[in-house]
Amino acid sequence: MKDKLTIQEVAALLNRSTKSIRNYVKSGKIKAIKVNGKHGPEFIFKTTEIQQFAQEYLSMGIDNASINEVKKAPKLSKKNHPAESKALVSDDMDWKSFTGKLLELEAEKRKIIEDYAEYKAQLAFKMGQMEAKLKLLDTARAEKIKLKKKVQYLEKKRAEERLQLEKLSQVREFYENRPWYSPWKKFQEEVKVTK
Repeated sequence: MKDKLTIQEVAALLNRSTKSIRNYVKSGKIKAIKVNGKHGPEFIFKTTEIQQFAQEYLSMGIDNASINEVKKAPKLSKKNHPAESKALVSDDMDWKSFTGKLLELEAEKRKIIEDYAEYKAQLAFKMGQMEAKLKLLDTARAEKIKLKKKVQYLEKKRAEERLQLEKLSQVREFYENRPWYSPWKKFQEEVKVTK
């Protein structure tokens, strides 16, 4: 296993998280061998493959000295690995500072909840305003449709009246051109005068 590396060693060499290394394996950028470990299947990497990957994809050279250094370094668990997570509580933190940190987090949580409630209230208010505007728009649209129908009706009626006037004027012209019309008109005027 001299020329083999574990996923934690590769992560430390490349200064990446083990999740990133798994993604590189899935995408085919790094070749790995899957073996049964203490806690289930694990990836094992050839040092030459890692050196080649680091050179091609990350533009960084890895020499044998740094590989040996990583192999000799104490193994870090996922909990305290710097690339994996930030520790909330360090080993040298006393209970007073830990309690203070918890209280700070609780205050932040309350602030976030209050901000969320305020944002939700503002959103509800704006939604109400928008719904009112939509109702007004719907009412205005309905009024517009009514007015349009009324205008169409009035235009139709006006066209009918114009047609009737044209017919009446044609009838009048017809009768005015008849020779017996003028005495008849005279007679009507006399009747009006006597009344």
